[in-house]
Amino acid sequence: MGYDYKKFRNKDHIVKIFPFSSEKKKMATIYQDDKGAIYVFVKGAPDFLIPYCSKYVNRNGHQSKITNEFAESLQQTIVDFANESLRTLLLSYK
Repeated sequence: MGYDYKKFRNKDHIVKIFPFSSEKKKMATIYQDDKGAIYVFVKGAPDFLIPYCSKYVNRNGHQSKITNEFAESLQQTIVDFANESLRTLLLSYK
């Protein structure tokens, strides 16, 4: 998607890390770039995180609004994966 993940893993720019919580089913990292912009990166269980999301990055790398239809399709995909004993992980940022 055009990002250099190594840039975001620079420990000098990590403000705080919230470790994985099995209760909340997520973990988060707060990052500040060279210009002072702050980002929050969260990864965790989709069923816990999707309600907090309003957009997603589509296959072309552009942001698209999460519609009810998309959310239902996503939920069905998660169920399908779970039925095959596969786990899903949602990556989000703000």
